[in-house]
Amino acid sequence: MVHLITRLENGGAQRHALYILNGLPQARFRVMLAYGPGGYLDDEAQEIPGLECRPIEGLRRQLGPFGDVVALRELIHFLKPLCQAQPVILQTHSSKAGILGRIAGRVAGATAVIHTIHGYGFRAGGSPLSRRLLLAAERGVAPLMDHALCVSYADLNEGAARGLLDRKRASVIRAGIDVQAHRKDTRAGQALRERLGIPLDVPLLGTVACLKPQKAPLDFVSACGRVLTARPESHFILVGDGDLRAAVEEAIGQWPGLAGRLHLLGWTDEVPAVLSALDVFVLTSLWEGLPRALLEARAAGLPCVVTDTC
Repeated sequence: MVHLITRLENGGAQRHALYILNGLPQARFRVMLAYGPGGYLDDEAQEIPGLECRPIEGLRRQLGPFGDVVALRELIHFLKPLCQAQPVILQTHSSKAGILGRIAGRVAGATAVIHTIHGYGFRAGGSPLSRRLLLAAERGVAPLMDHALCVSYADLNEGAARGLLDRKRASVIRAGIDVQAHRKDTRAGQALRERLGIPLDVPLLGTVACLKPQKAPLDFVSACGRVLTARPESHFILVGDGDLRAAVEEAIGQWPGLAGRLHLLGWTDEVPAVLSALDVFVLTSLWEGLPRALLEARAAGLPCVVTDTC
């Protein structure tokens, strides 16, 4: 069994894939993970017992005809010997890996090709042309898969309406989380507030998100600025990092007083403690499949303010 994902950034689709890979019975399957290198979760993937990791050097998030052809050839070169030696189930995750992987899987002779839909990248963000191209590519490769797995009924219904999947060959399997690990821990939350210099009796709002256009982190900063204007005692936490880090820092500086109140934690293993410290969880995404961060916040008992497209 081969799982394929574009890049192991610290996101919901990536966490979902690793969650699955951790649970697959090693006695029944030879389990492999192929991915574009350089992601935050690369080391974590390599620590999964029995998992064979294969970086695909040409696989990148950025769209580009030359680079994508190189990645496709590399995927076929990787998959073909496996498919000739034994039955191979290929399961793809994310848009780029899903498109290239379905083509490569069929060319290489995979026994079954399954695509997991974690939301659709053409819903918002990027230029109108790039969204149209992505939608056309998704339609083009849809017949190449044997089954589609969706993390929500919204994704299944939209995929069927847009001609991206066949309802008869599609299922909804929601993303799972470790609920117990995210239960509210008052002591941990108080300790984190004290360490960050946040009084225990002031409102604390926060989010957990990769700093990329889909997550609209600049909208989160703007919302924090408006809340601070109305409630000057408030504090805010943003867990995450990414390409928009510099833009986020610049946006914070445009709101008087926000630099001392919005705590940028980057990526941290203390997400359960952060959630335990918060009073309100916020998610400003332009689109989602089934956001794991939201599931974790609800497991912590937090009220959540989210965009309609979540």
